[in-house]
Amino acid sequence: MTNYKDNKLLEKIKSEINENKILEELTKEYDITDMLNYNEFNVNEKLQTNSYYQEQFRLLYIAEKQKLQRLENKFNELAGKKFDYYKYKDARDLTKTEIEKYYLPADKELIKYKKLIELQNTKVEFFSALSEAFKSQGFNMKSFIEVLKIGG
Repeated sequence: MTNYKDNKLLEKIKSEINENKILEELTKEYDITDMLNYNEFNVNEKLQTNSYYQEQFRLLYIAEKQKLQRLENKFNELAGKKFDYYKYKDARDLTKTEIEKYYLPADKELIKYKKLIELQNTKVEFFSALSEAFKSQGFNMKSFIEVLKIGG
């Protein structure tokens, strides 16, 4: 199907999606600031919970990635049906290029799915980054404890 990269309508969709607002809402919901902060007084406790958080956010990442895949599959299925309609049932005898460049990108149902895919992709990236952050934090806290033992 079409790649939609040169589509002005898709660019408009992306500009309408406020990624910062979505990330802010997710950050509030999961209160990650407190989870990722540690100091010499709570580092041992944070180290004990770190692997739990890492695994929980990895599982959330997998779940959100599966939702993204389902949305993309539905989009592709719908785009295929729309393409077939324009190619074989529409009386205008449209070319493949015309359908992919003008008709599919302007289809309201496909636009709706593209918005949902963009939103879902933001969530996937968020949970992926969190899982990686907790993985890195585990190593950082172990190094921090070693420095504390040495007297740093």
